[in-house]
Amino acid sequence: MNKKKLIIGLGTGRCGTVSLCNILNQIPSSFFVHKGFMLPWYGQSDIAIQKIRKFLNDTDKQYVGDIGFYWLPYVEKVLSVFPKTKFICLKRKKKDTVSSYLKKTEGRNHWIEHDGRFWRKDYIWDRCFPKYNVKAKEEALSLYWEEYYSNASELQLSYPQNFKVFDISVLNSPESFFYVLDFLEISRVTIKPVRLNTIQTQTKGQRDFSSQSNNLLEKVKTRWFFEKKFLPWRLEHVIQRRGGLINYFLAPFRRLYFRSRINFKYSNYNIGVIIPIRNVEPFRLYHSLDSIKKQKYDVGKIECLVIDYGSTTKYISEYLTIVNSYGFKYLYINIDHEWSKAHALNIGLRNVFSPIVAISDVDIIFSPTFFQSSIKILKDDPCAVIYSFCLDLPEEENSHFYNLYLKRQGADINRVKDIGIKRWNAQPSYGPLITYKVYFELIGGYDEFYKIWGAEDDDLYVRFLKLGLHEKVLSDHQNFYCHMWHEKWGGLLTERKFQAILQNKAHREKTTVIKRNSNKMGYIVKL
Repeated sequence: MNKKKLIIGLGTGRCGTVSLCNILNQIPSSFFVHKGFMLPWYGQSDIAIQKIRKFLNDTDKQYVGDIGFYWLPYVEKVLSVFPKTKFICLKRKKKDTVSSYLKKTEGRNHWIEHDGRFWRKDYIWDRCFPKYNVKAKEEALSLYWEEYYSNASELQLSYPQNFKVFDISVLNSPESFFYVLDFLEISRVTIKPVRLNTIQTQTKGQRDFSSQSNNLLEKVKTRWFFEKKFLPWRLEHVIQRRGGLINYFLAPFRRLYFRSRINFKYSNYNIGVIIPIRNVEPFRLYHSLDSIKKQKYDVGKIECLVIDYGSTTKYISEYLTIVNSYGFKYLYINIDHEWSKAHALNIGLRNVFSPIVAISDVDIIFSPTFFQSSIKILKDDPCAVIYSFCLDLPEEENSHFYNLYLKRQGADINRVKDIGIKRWNAQPSYGPLITYKVYFELIGGYDEFYKIWGAEDDDLYVRFLKLGLHEKVLSDHQNFYCHMWHEKWGGLLTERKFQAILQNKAHREKTTVIKRNSNKMGYIVKL
């Protein structure tokens, strides 16, 4: 670890940090991530140091680090433990930074404490920024920029060998970036230049799409004659998700075939719930199972299988106690290769025997009528897959959940609904779902190529659409589910996780077939 050079990039954000990360990764024997630590702005110095140690131990690269605006309050603490660390702070003009943030965070405000009525709360990013006692978002952003670079200037004076502020223009050419390499004490190497959109000049004859009028006629002109796309964008998006024009037109015929060939008429509608788990706090499992046990469901039975894909010994006995207390089933799989949530889910699919399957997560709390309402939809449309929006809960709520767990008390569903917020991108969550088990079997279940941090849920969603199924979103004041807070990337984006993400992304982009796993869905290698 002593041979490694720790380099941390920072700046207010919206100032070229993504480009900086991409450039640093061009250095031989380097590994850099962008916002891979996700530190809160206040009070986690010891945790930051622990994460750095783990990050350094996870890679054998020589030049490593994270690029993120949130590092500014931790500079002195990091230097006290890792005195040779280099900090690169990018600086962009205040007007441009504020303008870019206003556009990027429309509808949200990370810089002012608020109750969520005027701006949407964001439990992931709100914690990462400082707060200002002003009313206008633009004013708060201006104060943020001023305070950030005032503190950065002081750090540069105090630690001239370790901390330096660079104008964003250093990213524009290999020659200008040489100054950064010299500061880092890295030999000058050929770097592919990055042209920043913020300072590019428009060439003659180039059309500025951002200046287009918002009226419908101009949008049509832009799309048809300049972007060379001849379908309305919504229709094109639907066709693309269906896997192309052929699958789009085949979808209704496939649904007719399913209705004619598959027996969807049951005397009761039993549901098998599958919950994968691996080394998470037991209170999460407790509240998830408690919400399932309390479902108001009178048209069948609800069975639940908790599939453990490699938890350490300290968790297993507690998991067993919780699962047994609710009369559910627990299956532990000792997998001696890279863990795969997709593989674990497929093992679960092989071990539940209900005609309807619900895929959940250990962090999910369902409203009492969620399953009942989902079945009503499936009765009317047996070619549907039920999804919902995810209501995120705040970080501080975890201590409340833990205290309830110690008392063996369930969460107040009305309370969690009131404090839960819909994710700002307004997209349904494609992890939890409910549909007929036969559809999983038709497509071979989850693609078991995905390891560590995969995109198995998004991949499954796309393949269900290609199969011809309907996406149904169940979300109202009575039917919802809440997500207990946890850190992104499990708290740290290490090289191992990052490489898995890249491999999974490449696999998803190049693999178009609907059926996966060569008829070995959930094949158990070792028990």
